[in-house]
Amino acid sequence: ASGPVTVVFLWSRGAERQSHARLREMGINLKVVAPHDLAAALKDAEIFYLSSEWAGIDAERKAVVDNAKAIETLVRRGGGLYVSQPNVSAKIEGLPLELEVGLEYNSGDTCEIEGEAKLFDGLKPADLPFACDTVKSHDKAFRVAARGKPSGSPALLLADWRGGRVVVNLDNDNVRIPGGNAVGGNHASYLLMQRLI
Repeated sequence: ASGPVTVVFLWSRGAERQSHARLREMGINLKVVAPHDLAAALKDAEIFYLSSEWAGIDAERKAVVDNAKAIETLVRRGGGLYVSQPNVSAKIEGLPLELEVGLEYNSGDTCEIEGEAKLFDGLKPADLPFACDTVKSHDKAFRVAARGKPSGSPALLLADWRGGRVVVNLDNDNVRIPGGNAVGGNHASYLLMQRLI
């Protein structure tokens, strides 16, 4: 696309946070939308971004389920779906590809890259995705680009699907807690989104 990429960011949690500013700093045309505005916003979106913990927020989860067809249409027309840590123990509804996650994770995990190494160029080990949610099962269309070690749980899933791309980053896109990986997410989450979609 010529010009800034249009990213729709679902948000129902009050004041904007650092993640919005980070995406704007990357030159992205960011549209932060409330759940009741999602259907209209998806029509012009190139990427739909689901921020960490979205599946545990009733209004956000319901908006995704209610707009599942529109989300699938976005991907089929060549767009991208970027999903951050759902932060629930459940089969995730509303996504075009099957995903089931749990809340158990190993805070001692490190990230092991499984192919597509160029994707991670320039990122420090501490910046790599961390499996904040444990993947119980996933659609066979996904490939694992990174996983936790020693847990073996996927940290980053990628799927080129029906003309578009679906990315699940099991890391949390909030600011990383200093000195630890237990809560993931920092600027690397946004760099990965830009490289992936």
